[in-house]
Amino acid sequence: MKLGIIALITLAVAVFGQIVSWAPPHAQLVGAYVYNTTHFAYYKDSVAIYITQDGLSFNGTEAEAQAVLQFLYAQCKYVAVDVKNITIIDGGELWPSEVYCSQDGSSWLWLRLLPLRFAAYKGAVDFVNATLTVHTPIGVFAGYVPAGWYLDRITNTVFRLPGFNASLITEIHKLQAAIAQLTASSKPSALTTASCQRC
Repeated sequence: MKLGIIALITLAVAVFGQIVSWAPPHAQLVGAYVYNTTHFAYYKDSVAIYITQDGLSFNGTEAEAQAVLQFLYAQCKYVAVDVKNITIIDGGELWPSEVYCSQDGSSWLWLRLLPLRFAAYKGAVDFVNATLTVHTPIGVFAGYVPAGWYLDRITNTVFRLPGFNASLITEIHKLQAAIAQLTASSKPSALTTASCQRC
């Protein structure tokens, strides 16, 4: 009985651990690199493009800036942007955007969430009550999750919170866990198979 409960808990953790932070489907991948704590840069047709996360500012010390830069270098191998505006500046263009970073393409960090990790950042972070557990590069959240885009790896659904019925994903996960449990309990064990061969 205890083994069955442990297996069920492990299965539930595996199933509910499949929702990860993501980038919106309409975000555009760019070959940008970390320029400083608030900006990314890249060249497009020999024009310098500076990208900044809309609504985010940095008010930290030099030591805090170094810690942030190390974090961003590790997280931002891939950069996707949802451009809000383009402003012509001396030496190029400034793109206030929603900026998303990923170190391997399997989970994306929305830079608007950086104040949850570093106190030196200032910006509004909204939260949503949802019966979900979500995994982000800045932590795991359950029940009260940061607003933003997420991917449910089980159903391959990209969804936005708020704006999506999160209870639908929860119900799908419960049904999949029940199916997995029924499937596992319907398979004969090796001991049962061996004893039946003598029958």
